[in-house]
Amino acid sequence: MKARGRAASLAFPAVPALIAAAVLALGVPMVRLAASYPDTAPGGGAPWQVALQAAAAASAVAAGAALAAHRATAVCGTLLMLAGPAIVVAAVPVAQARPALLFTVVLAGAALTPALLGAAALTCPVGPLRSWDRLAATLGLIVAGLVSGLLPATLFDPQASGCFTCAANLAEVHAAADLRASLIRWGLALTVGTGTGMAVLAAWRWLRAPRIVRVVNAPVAVGGAAVALLSAVAAVHALAQPVPVIDAPSRAIWLAQCTIIVLIAGGVAATALRTRRRASQIAAQVLAATPDAVTLQHSLAGSIDDPGLALVFPRDDGTVIDAAGQAVGAAGESTRAGLAVATVRRASRTVAEVRYRAELAGAEQLLGTAVRSAGLALEHVAAQARLQAELADLAASRRRIIEDADAERRRLERDLHDGAQQRLIGLQLFMQLAADDAAEEQAETYRAARRIVSTALADLRDLAHGIHPAALTDDGLMTGLRTLANRSPVPLSIGGTGSSARSAAAEATAYRLVAYTAHTAGRLDGGPAIRATVDGDEAMLRIRIEADALGGEQAAEIMARAGDRIAAANGSVTVETAAARTTITAEFPCVSLSPRTWHCSGRAWPGCSPMRDSTSSEAPGTRTNCSRSSPGPSRTSRSSTSRCRPPTPTRGCGRRPSFVSGTPRPRSCCYPATWKPAMPRPCSKIIRPDPDICSRTASTTRPWSATRCAG
Repeated sequence: MKARGRAASLAFPAVPALIAAAVLALGVPMVRLAASYPDTAPGGGAPWQVALQAAAAASAVAAGAALAAHRATAVCGTLLMLAGPAIVVAAVPVAQARPALLFTVVLAGAALTPALLGAAALTCPVGPLRSWDRLAATLGLIVAGLVSGLLPATLFDPQASGCFTCAANLAEVHAAADLRASLIRWGLALTVGTGTGMAVLAAWRWLRAPRIVRVVNAPVAVGGAAVALLSAVAAVHALAQPVPVIDAPSRAIWLAQCTIIVLIAGGVAATALRTRRRASQIAAQVLAATPDAVTLQHSLAGSIDDPGLALVFPRDDGTVIDAAGQAVGAAGESTRAGLAVATVRRASRTVAEVRYRAELAGAEQLLGTAVRSAGLALEHVAAQARLQAELADLAASRRRIIEDADAERRRLERDLHDGAQQRLIGLQLFMQLAADDAAEEQAETYRAARRIVSTALADLRDLAHGIHPAALTDDGLMTGLRTLANRSPVPLSIGGTGSSARSAAAEATAYRLVAYTAHTAGRLDGGPAIRATVDGDEAMLRIRIEADALGGEQAAEIMARAGDRIAAANGSVTVETAAARTTITAEFPCVSLSPRTWHCSGRAWPGCSPMRDSTSSEAPGTRTNCSRSSPGPSRTSRSSTSRCRPPTPTRGCGRRPSFVSGTPRPRSCCYPATWKPAMPRPCSKIIRPDPDICSRTASTTRPWSATRCAG
């Protein structure tokens, strides 16, 4: 494939050169013979007439070569180039043509010029080439080249027809003057039909094309149609005569056709100049300022008058992105949507794709010139788009890492809560039971062990809270921050109205920002006070943190720990340090959710406030059957490593006092429907748990109920 492509690229410049050489070789005798025998020359022998015909032949070759250099206009350009030698052949006086080869060529090809121009007009890329367009062009060439040219030439004997000064006819097969005359008249009649048909079809295709396509292809489409229509007029004039002869009307029609061909070449040159000027304008825009995607796309759209033109960029992984780095459809989807795709390559690598309306394919030459002029700008915009896509991928990857880390923190907190903490609670109850049944000395030992277990339970609870605060997940940011304030090593006040929007990532990031600030302030002497204010609306969560005695070094430390989380949550943060006070303001976009409601399905502990539905009036200690309703994802039961696993999601949430180390703190009180002890209970009487155990335990397990155990 590459070898054939190189051979074609090397052979293309030779084709116009060969045609130009043929025009030159035929043009010299044409000029000489037309000037010597003006009466028999189809275009006359006056200097301006000869010059017009020569100019028409030369301009046809030049314009055809310019059009054939582009893939979209290669066919019509080649036909226009071939019209150059045909014009020279038609302008030669037949009877005086020498040598025999020239005489034979003039006999066979004198009628080809209008057919070639009509076919060029039909194949002009103003729209999709349909089957009847191809049929009309083919019939026109067959009638002109075969019926009116070659077949009559094979039946013509110059001497038998009385032309004793004519050269020999090399194409003669059999002399038949009557049959030749019939073929000529049939050829004229068919020329009327084919000339008119090609003109009408070419004009119809041109009129239906978009405006910019009509402007670009008007010289060839309109000019070729006019030449074909004039050939039909000339055929009608010839049919009106007993014997076709060269007279003033036929000569005027031929000179009018040559004039139109010169105008076609002028129009092609004007279009090329307009394209070059547009390319210069785009290049000037590129050089005048740093190109951006919007300006570049607007310039390319203006080059073919397509406001919907789109500029996209393929990536190495096969995805296609726009200038903002967002993924768009592949080229196949655009083709099915009625769009044409022009691929811009550099060094075998696809730089960009230009997608435009398929009906503007006839203006591909303008678009190609504009794209070549803006090549550097395209590479620049493509690099920026790919950089934006890579930054978006990096941000998404960082966000996934942080979300996975938070999910793992929640899993660890659940496992500690449902596993080790429940075992310690069971051990604590076991110590109480053993102390109640043991002698006084042993009972004191059990109580001392129970106090040690209580301390371990408090430490484990603090550890689980440090891994991930359950209050943040269960009750939202405000409750999570108030819980953090109860545990903060420095005075921490929480204020504000909160935000009506809920986003797990935004709330977790805001919580960590306050926690990092409190942790950093706790290492300073004097315990500086911290004030956190939370507010926002349906689309934004805002938090403002004011800390006394925190300087720039401490603020930099806080941002070093929280900066990645804030960026991963698409948030923004500002830090102001002045007069020994640091103010941190952060904003996070979040998704609006309706307020969550929690209900329970279980039995309350003795000593704890029971959970009630907002519509329930049941007494404490009675079972309520309700469920949680929330627009968010449904809550799943906690994983457990103990023998006290709740079989269904039955956690209910409420408020009750908790006393750990003598400090009252708001805690969530949640209960499952069932609970099984982690170890056997050696008891022989009704056992009721110590109410202090309930008040110091924020678990999801159900306490011991009144039970009589067999000794």
